[in-house]
Amino acid sequence: MGSPGPCFIRQAVWGDSSSLLAWRNDAATRSASRDQSLVDPTDHHRWLEFMLTDDTSWLLVAEDAVQTPIATLRFDRLDDLPDSFEVSITLAPSVRGEGWSPIVLASGEDWLRAHEPVATIVAAVRASNAASLHLFISAGYSLDSQTADLVTLSKRFTQSQAEQ
Repeated sequence: MGSPGPCFIRQAVWGDSSSLLAWRNDAATRSASRDQSLVDPTDHHRWLEFMLTDDTSWLLVAEDAVQTPIATLRFDRLDDLPDSFEVSITLAPSVRGEGWSPIVLASGEDWLRAHEPVATIVAAVRASNAASLHLFISAGYSLDSQTADLVTLSKRFTQSQAEQ
């Protein structure tokens, strides 16, 4: 298996609804998520409608070179930390294990920094989610805190990085 190519980041649109819901309700996704419950389609549609107009969050879709959606990222502004966002990432089940996670995360970080002043990106990961912990640590995130259930990591950007 070769390395995946570049990915391209765009804002989510209403047409992404069914893919986003399917990815969110995938059993492996739910087992790695803080909220492991199934999401009802009606609740999902309400959430998506809100997210598409929310000015405190960015809901993004990553696509491969042939414009197939492969992942979603969400960056939620943190009220208590200036210019800081919490990241959430979900890969399409069909591309898991192909090496997309670091590419999607780096591309999402670049996209966010091009659209927002960013000082810090925070990731809150279930302590049992070894793959996500490895992803964020490998991407330069540092451990901030840890409980039995949750690990919080962050990546701080210098002023020159934040302006790039």
